[in-house]
Amino acid sequence: RIKMVGLKLEYLYDAKNPSVGRCFVIKDNDAQVGMAIFKESNGIDVYLNYSVAKDIKRMTLSGKDMMCIELLKIHPSYQGKGLGKKLVNQIIEKAKELDCKYMFVRAEPFPDSRMDLEELIEWYTQFGFYRLKRISRTEQLMQLDF
Repeated sequence: RIKMVGLKLEYLYDAKNPSVGRCFVIKDNDAQVGMAIFKESNGIDVYLNYSVAKDIKRMTLSGKDMMCIELLKIHPSYQGKGLGKKLVNQIIEKAKELDCKYMFVRAEPFPDSRMDLEELIEWYTQFGFYRLKRISRTEQLMQLDF
């Protein structure tokens, strides 16, 4: 567990506007230092969003069966302290609680990331994600099955 003075984790979700997704935020006192946004997705969303990947077929799952991590970002001065792991573990916990069957993430390092694409792919594999399809030179679609 991370023990840093002043750090707190917040979970945000607007049930009246679920299309904006769910969010975990890490704050150091009042400053936001990390964020993860994930949302429910249906098969057609995955098909349309990643249609460049020839082996992704139209999936007939709906609602909470599929979730996508839309954003995972840690402030550069807080990277390497385990905060990203904490956020991904929280997302996985919440997805299981919601009876999610599949989680997708498009691994793509930010310019200020401490990792290149291969390191980021390796990082996601520790949570059980596996390579699904290379989207571009800088992006890898990954999947986690529950």
